[in-house]
Amino acid sequence: MNAKNSELRRRARETLGGKIFGRQWLMGLAVSLVLSAILSVAASLPAGSIILTGPITFGLYLTFIDAVRTKKEITFDLAFEGFKNFSATLLLGLMEMIFLTLWAFVFVIPAFIKAYSYSMAYYIMADHPEYTWREALRDSKAMMKGKKWKLFCLDLSFIGWAIVGFLCLGVGMLWVYPYQYTAHAEFYNELVGNVAAEETTEEAPVADDYN
Repeated sequence: MNAKNSELRRRARETLGGKIFGRQWLMGLAVSLVLSAILSVAASLPAGSIILTGPITFGLYLTFIDAVRTKKEITFDLAFEGFKNFSATLLLGLMEMIFLTLWAFVFVIPAFIKAYSYSMAYYIMADHPEYTWREALRDSKAMMKGKKWKLFCLDLSFIGWAIVGFLCLGVGMLWVYPYQYTAHAEFYNELVGNVAAEETTEEAPVADDYN
């Protein structure tokens, strides 16, 4: 993975229009706020989190990866796409939740590491809607091998923004979320590009084969 975290953050700001009160950033804020609010309400209902976590999280990730790739204006058009593939996204959210809970019983740190292993699963399912939850988690684990520390450092690099957000009575944190979601999407996009490049290199014929 060639891009530094500072470059991923720069790309994320560019995708969001570069202005925290600009339309693109505010739309990113609106989507993340509404979907997070839905998940918060769902958590208070019987089986609410189980049913909605997968589809809603899928829509959130899809919205930001689409913005990264197309540079189009962020809207709510993709926010509920997870319900079109409901069974797959439901199972992805449910199984990830179960696995992380089981790992947490072992110890907090293994669960924390596994969370990073599974972190690309929703993006992978967005790129491969035919995938099952098992395939999405499998590919995410493979993709994040040796990359978990880099993503952790990317998350850690937002601590300055988080501090400023808390100093603004906590309201400022709302602007951090779309920034971080976009940076994660940039991370995945860079990761996928590097994987494709490596596969192309491996498959390229060697000149000696023709001699």
